[in-house]
Amino acid sequence: MTTAFLIIFSLLIEYIYDPISNMKDTHVMQSLIEKYKEYFKDYFNNKYALYLFFAVLVFVLINIILLLVDLILHPFFSFLINLIILVYCLRPGEFNRIIDEVKLLGDVEKSKNFEIKRTNYILAYNLSSSVNDNRSIIFYSSTRNIFNVLFWFLILGPAGALSYISIDFMVNGSMKIDTQSKKKLKQFIGIIEFIPIHLTLLSFALVDDFETCKKHWQSISKKKDLYLSNIDLITTIGLNLVIRNDDLNNNDFFYTNAQMIIFRALLAWLSIIVLLIFGGFFI
Repeated sequence: MTTAFLIIFSLLIEYIYDPISNMKDTHVMQSLIEKYKEYFKDYFNNKYALYLFFAVLVFVLINIILLLVDLILHPFFSFLINLIILVYCLRPGEFNRIIDEVKLLGDVEKSKNFEIKRTNYILAYNLSSSVNDNRSIIFYSSTRNIFNVLFWFLILGPAGALSYISIDFMVNGSMKIDTQSKKKLKQFIGIIEFIPIHLTLLSFALVDDFETCKKHWQSISKKKDLYLSNIDLITTIGLNLVIRNDDLNNNDFFYTNAQMIIFRALLAWLSIIVLLIFGGFFI
């Protein structure tokens, strides 16, 4: 039941305590990566390997710390560390509040409630030019902030979720990374996002319109670039779920309905997770 308690408490904190968003500063992650680069750069000839090793190091160190805390202190403290990590990684409340600002102001850059770099990172605005309708990027952003995090938390624990977030930040954050390394990181993140994005699409089909999902899933041509293929798939299907019977130009309608689809998909995920926990698949 530890898994269930971690998810429940992290979601409660995220939705109830709004100021928690201000504590998830992107500068913390960027500062850690920069210090790591400075210290380890002489040990790697390949910059891509240097960046990727950071995620591996995070995973190993977090698990060692948790093991030592569990053995030396008390399991409660390891639970607390796990909770802090999951709260940092999982961002459904913050994601929804930013979307609400977009609906209200039309442009989140006019907002005084959110730091621009953080907002651009959460919504992956750097990818807006890669999709047919830049609003549809929120469907891909929902996977980065919610579903991918949940998936890797279930598979590898909070350390796995934090490792995923570190790679995601390198790709979609404001860090300056050489073009070749970023290209390879995108290829890698395309692989690790493949399964959770497809599971998210299945949940969209279950909670909304199965036929629309099936039709557009089959019609989308696969790209050689798995990273772009994942983005194209979820943004296209998400866009068509929202606009299939309604006005494409109504921004408020678009974002409200997109939020509802994402929220219902999250409920579907949580329901399945509960069943898996009671089935003994997770502790």
